[in-house]
Amino acid sequence: PVPPGAAAAWPLHRTWRWYTHQRVDGHSYKTNTRLLGTFADICAFWNLFNHVPPPSKFRTCVVTIGNSRVNAYSVFADGIQPEWEDEHNKNGGELCFRGAFGDDVDRIWKLCLVDLVRGGLADAVCGVRLVEKEAFSKLEVWYTADLTPADREEILRWFRQLARRQRYSIGELAH
Repeated sequence: PVPPGAAAAWPLHRTWRWYTHQRVDGHSYKTNTRLLGTFADICAFWNLFNHVPPPSKFRTCVVTIGNSRVNAYSVFADGIQPEWEDEHNKNGGELCFRGAFGDDVDRIWKLCLVDLVRGGLADAVCGVRLVEKEAFSKLEVWYTADLTPADREEILRWFRQLARRQRYSIGELAH
């Protein structure tokens, strides 16, 4: 147990918002995106993380949070919506890592979030999104127009270490 007031001793460098995404035909992306929670310290992060079904469950069973069937998660800095039209995103882009990660997707997602919220990725990174499909997983790292070539290379090195021996492809998309 964490003593009362202890969370304030471990603030994160930014406040983050965790979203769920569902796919409902006839509804917009924005309508299918729901805020799951907000966290600004490490204790609140782990509390939320430990109570959310892992992404590997998307393939093996129906994951519902509230009354929404979930097929993706996003974690974005507070004040930035997980959509291309957001002012922070629309002139930036995303690096997309796609592979059949299997159950290793849970480890990759966990380490990705830990690096993101501790400030281990470039400041130009707005957030991350994980989409779990039947045949593959897709991890997207969204960034602003301020991402430098050195930042981009660092993200690519980071993902190579994260994915270890997994096979994956890399794509990049401008928003």
